[in-house]
Amino acid sequence: GFNLCTANLVKHFSNSKDNNWLYSSNILNSLLNVVVINMICNRRYPYAKISVASKLEDKDCKTIIDSVKSTFVYKIGAVIVNNTDNILISIIVSTAAVGLYSNYYMVVSAIQMFVAIITTALISGIGSLSAEENKKRMNEIFNMMLLFYHFIAGFGAISFFFLFQDL
Repeated sequence: GFNLCTANLVKHFSNSKDNNWLYSSNILNSLLNVVVINMICNRRYPYAKISVASKLEDKDCKTIIDSVKSTFVYKIGAVIVNNTDNILISIIVSTAAVGLYSNYYMVVSAIQMFVAIITTALISGIGSLSAEENKKRMNEIFNMMLLFYHFIAGFGAISFFFLFQDL
């Protein structure tokens, strides 16, 4: 109701014939949602308003700023490394190749997530096993996990070989 009302208001007062009213209504709707939620929170939880009586020391402020800068640079670097492949494939090969690559990448990512979930579930068991210091049992579990990962790799390679021809 609220979103539709905002969209209709923006469309009614917008003079353009294109769909810019839709973007404007989304922005206006987001701003109104923030204002309304802020008013509700201030009424329900007045004790949550924190007044800061003192400022941070320069040393603490510098440490926080350095940490934020490092995190920002790390995040930008991760985006550059992980998300430029589609752009490069599009420039060098074609947009159709980007579509094929995205389909392949989606399947491989789903399998990676499946293996990551299993590995994460096994980590606590491995940690408690290493605390017991039973070397023979640790070696057996290591060989069992190694066999499991080799089985996943072999099964995945054979499956990819036969299934990826038609994707």
